[in-house]
Amino acid sequence: MDVVVANDGTDSIGLFLGFDYPTFKSSTIILNTRAVIPFCLIAADFNNDNQLDIAVSFSETNFIDIFLGYANGTFIYHISYSTGSTPTVIAVGDFNNDKQLDIAVINSQGFSFSIFLGYGNGTFTEQRIYSTGSSSPDSIVVSDFNQDDNLDVVVANKGNDYIGIFLGHGNGTFAEKISYWRSTNSSALWIAVDDFNNDRILDLAIASRDIDEIEILLGYGNGSFRSVTTYSTGYDSSPYSIAVGDLNNDGSIDIAVANQDSKNIGIFYGYGNGTFSSQITIPMGSNSILAMIAIADLNNDKILDIIVSDIGNGDGNISVLYGYGYGKFAMLKTYSTGINSYPTSFVICDFNNDSRADLAIVIPNTATIIIMLRYKSTPFATQATFSTGNTSSPLSVAVGDFNNDDRLDIAVANSGTNNIGIFLGYGDGTFGKQIIHTNGDYSNPSCIVVSDFNNDHQLDIVVANTDTSNIGILFGYGNGTFSFMTTYSTGIGSSPFSIVVADLNKDNRLDLVVANVGTNKILVFYGLDNGVFANPDSYPVNYNARPLSVNVGDFDNDGWLDIIVACFSTDYVQIFLQKC
Repeated sequence: MDVVVANDGTDSIGLFLGFDYPTFKSSTIILNTRAVIPFCLIAADFNNDNQLDIAVSFSETNFIDIFLGYANGTFIYHISYSTGSTPTVIAVGDFNNDKQLDIAVINSQGFSFSIFLGYGNGTFTEQRIYSTGSSSPDSIVVSDFNQDDNLDVVVANKGNDYIGIFLGHGNGTFAEKISYWRSTNSSALWIAVDDFNNDRILDLAIASRDIDEIEILLGYGNGSFRSVTTYSTGYDSSPYSIAVGDLNNDGSIDIAVANQDSKNIGIFYGYGNGTFSSQITIPMGSNSILAMIAIADLNNDKILDIIVSDIGNGDGNISVLYGYGYGKFAMLKTYSTGINSYPTSFVICDFNNDSRADLAIVIPNTATIIIMLRYKSTPFATQATFSTGNTSSPLSVAVGDFNNDDRLDIAVANSGTNNIGIFLGYGDGTFGKQIIHTNGDYSNPSCIVVSDFNNDHQLDIVVANTDTSNIGILFGYGNGTFSFMTTYSTGIGSSPFSIVVADLNKDNRLDLVVANVGTNKILVFYGLDNGVFANPDSYPVNYNARPLSVNVGDFDNDGWLDIIVACFSTDYVQIFLQKC
């Protein structure tokens, strides 16, 4: 994946290409325009197009978002669903045996988890909530623990000393919770599932932060477990997360744990009978603060590697220990996720169909998801530029696959020449000549956004025309061309400057929110059928505030999206709460 930028001063767009050496690099950032504080994500094919999609939980706004994936490793925001209070960890499985993927998500402060049953087209039912009792659930795993061919759910509760087992009925519903005591004051943060004693029955491994131990519960195969066995991770180690796999190729499952306070990775080698060796530690540096740990084969050598996210040093990174296959590892290799990025959660999948493991990483404090594609290099090539025309002054850029060839294209708002430029991509980092779509004389387009407004599965464009005081819609034909612009007035002298797209009224139609700097108003255009929009509702901001940027999120946790606007001249942000 490469980087494209709009260069206002040089009337061009710039493209940074990557080389080809075996490594990861930060390849693209999905900016979520609806919500803040992404907590966890998971990758799966939710719409049956053989491309991986992403589900993301937002712990502060009580939503999960679905991003649909393209074959080249890029994603586009699709739809959102309201959850319980403080959604955190997500799991995926087919809970009702209809061969469509469903979603389970922990509601940490709601003492529950939610089930969303999938339709197989990227959409889901409204949530069904299951109580975990007077606990604060922190982790969830999905497997068949009683061998009835129906998926069950196991929840680790930070608020008490029990785990909860919810046996599945196979129709999307679950039995009442069965509780299993672990250890006193254990504060379970993470669960892993595998067969530790080679009896073909699933067992559990749990990271217990407050007592500096991992806990093993061997399964009986009927949904119940033996008494807990514990292994020390070291005094004041604070084990945060846990992963399992055969790290030394002896046919037995081993355990790797991320110890936050002792700043190391602990490895427990399995003997194949449900018992493990004492911990062997790998130091991660005095400033490290380890978060999530995982085990996977990253370099296609059929040997498992260890991957861990590090939120220490003020410079977040993903660290990789490449395995040698006999329980030893190469020197630590780190990949930066950016200064003050704090990567907390990630998934490992092949997002661009090149048979290499890629990473999708949650960055909560910047409300982003980073996709790191495994190419063969870290550096970017010399910047490639593509002219947008003399005096074009491009102000805004958007990307998407406009001609359905699984290659990213570029749309740019050229404020100086009053047009939109389309660059169709060849998939090798080069693009065709700019195709111009006029916005009208003196229109001064300032903001461009891409989405599917008429539900024909083709990407469309909306643009804010600042000096003609309207917004324009160009409907995509799916071959790289677009309809003539349909405009909607934003009012005389309104000067629209920023647009955000979201489904505000939960009717499965996209709506538009527009910030008008000239009239100090926010306009909401509700979507109707076939890409048509209703006359706007108007909401004034304070006098002479000059709203330049607008976004949405559920700020009062009532399940409805609210609007936030940045007021340039009055030095504040203003929030409009939606009351339904």
